[in-house]
Amino acid sequence: MAPSRRHCSYPIEDAGASSPVRDRLLDYFRDVCPEASAAEILLSVLGIRSPNRAAADRVLRGIIGRDPRFRCVAGLWSAGAVDPGAGAAWSDSLACIYLESAGGRPAPPRCRGALLSRTGAESACAAFEEPLGGAGIRALQRALPRAQSRPTVMWGPAQLRQWSSFLRRNRLPPWTGEVLFLLPVLRRLFPKSGHRPAPGDLAGLLGLAPRDPDDMTAMAGLLLDALTSLQDRIPPEHLRHPKALQEWAAAGKPGIDFSRFGFDRAFLRRIPDSPGVYIMRNRAGQVIYVGKSRNLRRRVRSYFRPRALQDPKVSRIHKQLHMVECAPASSDLDALLMEMRLIRDYRPPINLQQQVHESPSRYARRRNLIIFVPQADDAGKASVYFLRDSIPMGSRTVPLGRPAGRKLRRQVRAVYFSPPSVAAPPPQEEWEAEVMSRWLAGNLAALNFVDVDQAGDCSSVLRQVRDYLRDPDALAQKVYYR
Repeated sequence: MAPSRRHCSYPIEDAGASSPVRDRLLDYFRDVCPEASAAEILLSVLGIRSPNRAAADRVLRGIIGRDPRFRCVAGLWSAGAVDPGAGAAWSDSLACIYLESAGGRPAPPRCRGALLSRTGAESACAAFEEPLGGAGIRALQRALPRAQSRPTVMWGPAQLRQWSSFLRRNRLPPWTGEVLFLLPVLRRLFPKSGHRPAPGDLAGLLGLAPRDPDDMTAMAGLLLDALTSLQDRIPPEHLRHPKALQEWAAAGKPGIDFSRFGFDRAFLRRIPDSPGVYIMRNRAGQVIYVGKSRNLRRRVRSYFRPRALQDPKVSRIHKQLHMVECAPASSDLDALLMEMRLIRDYRPPINLQQQVHESPSRYARRRNLIIFVPQADDAGKASVYFLRDSIPMGSRTVPLGRPAGRKLRRQVRAVYFSPPSVAAPPPQEEWEAEVMSRWLAGNLAALNFVDVDQAGDCSSVLRQVRDYLRDPDALAQKVYYR
């Protein structure tokens, strides 16, 4: 009777730790079969029959964990190097994929590059450039199996994504080989290089012979030569296997210490991707900074990337930060108005420091506008915002598909066509005028609005308001009056 599929997992143990199950696997590789798929190993060694290849690979990875005595290349498992002083013998037989992008939106994505396989002094290469012809596809079909059977060097994760997209576009088999990224190794060894290195910098950085940047084969060879040159700088125990080298490089990547905050990375994943406002507080609960974004999740997460700490403002926030609160809004304009109210109420020190804001003279034009924003959760309604001299004077929710109601007409007259003594705008600070004017300068072309100054008299303004409300389709297409 076949063993139950529900009970075929084993706990993951520490890397390098010995266990009876792993010892049996090593004996199998040495005495029975030097290389086998996960399904064959589980059935032959442990008597586990897996429903499919993916399940078998998942179970075997759970058993092996990060034990460097095992390796997986192109879906086949085998015994890896055991002796920590064995050095990087695997580096004598490597492949390299070098890619450069060309084109993109609005043009179709294209790339060129080379796939180089090297064993000792022998090498085989297939250069390519999109669009691929029949000969190019056949050359890659011959070269891919050889490259996937050995560790393959690429510049970074972005190139792997580009490579996968390239294979998919040209209907070639998906990549399943083991990949070693060179960029994280360089960052670990040269943390203070002053800039993000590029493949063209390798020759000068490592003292290698320069290569022709238009020769894709030569650039692929440069990546392989760079890895060979770097091995003398890497501790030998991290050269036992490409996976061990990759883990060592990743361990040197700078990160954000979340132990100082009252939240963790999981909190960042739960933030909605809607427009809204985020409020940052210190340990005493005082608001130190208020910001807004069209996409709350993307904006807040940007504060917790290592590169963000190079910004003096972000660095100052991190020194005081303890908690983050997020308040979604119905639109970007609503988020802006909410941000301005919160800054006015809480007076956050980082928002109000002089160097945060630009000179308002650049955005000095004061506007009288009626702005229409369709509601995302109700296609039959829109939010109407009134700006007088670029100062918010209130808002109203109105139904679409019908003329302007009496209350809306009355509010238009009161805000824009009453004597200054009756409808004077509230006092506004310099930073408020700048924030609103700057937002209008960047977003006006995408808004539905009526320019009261251009329209002239009250009847013309009300006629344009009526046209907006009667035609919801035009409102959705960002048709505006000036």
